[in-house]
Amino acid sequence: MMGLRWALLAVVVACAEWPVSQSRAQDTDELKQLVDRIARGSERDSADAAEQLVERLIGPVAKALGSMQSRPAEEQVRIRRALARLSAALRVRLMRTDLEEQDRKLFDAFAGRYPELVEQLFDDDSRLRLVALRRLPIEPDIGAGVLVAAKVDDPDEDVAVAALEVAAELKDAAVVRGLTRYVAGATEALKSGFYGPDDQEVAVTVALFVSRAAKILTDAGARGSVPQIAEALDVLGRSGYRAVFDTPGIALGLGELRDERAVAALLKLLPDQRRHNVKSLGPGKLLTQTHGDAALFALVRIYGLDPGAFGLRDARPKGEFFGFLTPEAREKGHRGFLKWHQANAEKPAAKRALPTTRPAEKG
Repeated sequence: MMGLRWALLAVVVACAEWPVSQSRAQDTDELKQLVDRIARGSERDSADAAEQLVERLIGPVAKALGSMQSRPAEEQVRIRRALARLSAALRVRLMRTDLEEQDRKLFDAFAGRYPELVEQLFDDDSRLRLVALRRLPIEPDIGAGVLVAAKVDDPDEDVAVAALEVAAELKDAAVVRGLTRYVAGATEALKSGFYGPDDQEVAVTVALFVSRAAKILTDAGARGSVPQIAEALDVLGRSGYRAVFDTPGIALGLGELRDERAVAALLKLLPDQRRHNVKSLGPGKLLTQTHGDAALFALVRIYGLDPGAFGLRDARPKGEFFGFLTPEAREKGHRGFLKWHQANAEKPAAKRALPTTRPAEKG
């Protein structure tokens, strides 16, 4: 039933694009009013408007279809296929409407070349969507990235996971733009409490997907996405979702991008003493990196400073990560950076002083 409802709602979208008579224009306006009531009305008014919309759309179509059982099997199959196409068409049109102009052009060109594949990507059947996703030509700048990013928001978890895997492989400009929109929208939904107590399992999955999408963006060197990634770090890295959000990984990724728009979120993370990584440097020497240390190293990189000036040690010979050997060194290093930041952050880059002392550390 839900598939049929989604299919028939495509009529609402289509009506907005067709040349219309005065009567049809009036019908379209009334449908839009119902949609607005669904979106903005009270819970009771929204439910009532939804029922009116469903009845208004289903009634004429159901009357035209008549009894399906009275039709030969071949005719039933054709009609069901047509209804499934309407459902896919609605999802495609809604997705296209939300695209920015350059991505809309990419999508239109791709859909012109692969119309059946695009339709299958939005089919009611999640198995078909997964198959279609795996059939996408993974080439940059041909429009596939628009669809890959859109499928990260698929209602089926398996499809969304597969889309993230493809996005990590493709990482073209369209994927970056789409994942940036996804990170921003999903972070706002989680921040606003959109997911209630009964939807927390879904919310945790969304937070995990935001983390993975943000990591893809930092790996892709997406400096234009820094505000959205930093907001996700600020909202999810210090919240109830932090168990699934890769806080240190995202922090370090922001450090790689070296963009000062990430500074505010990283500063808030500095007090986080959760342990992230540990490496032995010899007998009795454990180099430890906390979440706050990851933020500190990211900040040092953003400002182009020497990590050693704040007592950060690297795990030589490979230098896998930076951390501290003792809690005392950590406290001194963090305090030293905050002192430097307070004195220099507001100055032009050329006038910022370099740290002049290296904290002493035993061993």
